[in-house]
Amino acid sequence: MPGRNSGTPPSNEYEESDEEREEWLRNNEQWGRQPSQDSYERWLSQDNITPTSAAVTPTSAERQQRRNEELAWNVHDVFNNIRDNEKEIIETLGGPHTDLFLFQIGPDQLLTGFQEFCNRVLQKHDSSPTIKQNKLHKVVTKLSLAKREYLQNENICSVFTAIQFVMRQPDVFQKYYVDLFIEDTFHAYEGEEISCPRGIVERMLFAIADACLLYCTSWKKKLKQKKNRTKRKKGGGGGVKNTSQYKRCTNPIYRKLIRLFKKEVPDINQLTKEWALIFEEAEVVGKMSAEELKKNFIAFMTRKYQAYGLTQTELILQRANQFEELQVFERKGFI
Repeated sequence: MPGRNSGTPPSNEYEESDEEREEWLRNNEQWGRQPSQDSYERWLSQDNITPTSAAVTPTSAERQQRRNEELAWNVHDVFNNIRDNEKEIIETLGGPHTDLFLFQIGPDQLLTGFQEFCNRVLQKHDSSPTIKQNKLHKVVTKLSLAKREYLQNENICSVFTAIQFVMRQPDVFQKYYVDLFIEDTFHAYEGEEISCPRGIVERMLFAIADACLLYCTSWKKKLKQKKNRTKRKKGGGGGVKNTSQYKRCTNPIYRKLIRLFKKEVPDINQLTKEWALIFEEAEVVGKMSAEELKKNFIAFMTRKYQAYGLTQTELILQRANQFEELQVFERKGFI
């Protein structure tokens, strides 16, 4: 069967790219065959390439499609980033639910109940809810068409757990969640293009984290205003900065979810405390040189920051060098 490994050199009438010509020649040289013009045409047609295809410039639609694919993978990457916390997230939300649930509610009932709940929230809090309700309907319909692939087994349990959690929250949290979910899924890409089914399922969980952020941020603003009034009365202020900017949020569950969803990057001092637990493993540390201990510290901190999608090489090296000057690695401890 003719293929890329036979043929004759293309004549000048072809406007092939240099890359195509070089690849074609390499293939023929590898097999010690003499090229022929007929097989060159067959070689091009195998991948449906035309001799001028290399010169084609992507259209604006193609460029947007590529950009949308990048955005989709970004969301999937973020979700994969919290896989190590997924079990604890589900438990914090009130799950997991037993297998008996699967025999009572299927994907259709789940999506119907979810849409009805969101519509009630919109009716309650929006003066003109129709636009958002229409967007929600399109998003739910798209997921429904792919329900057999994306709403089975563990996925359906996780989604059910998430919805039940939101239903138990205050009105203001429910409003945050519904608004965030609709906008993030309906405007997932450039233009008004709805997220892929996998992205919709992922955002059912992510919207909870973002609603927690909004709730705690709103609470912080109210607390700050109250503190400013108190300072004006007392004429003072100050204090130690909290490790987490949401540490004093009134809802401890929301604070925990913000951490589990990795919405807030830990302070380097907090990460250092985690790494310092290595000193409790005397047998392991005893076999390590100062240089190996330093490398261990750098690797540990790098992994931690990468889990949040961050590269903090300079900051990590700066802290490692400080510890080296203080002989932390040499003494194998902070004392």
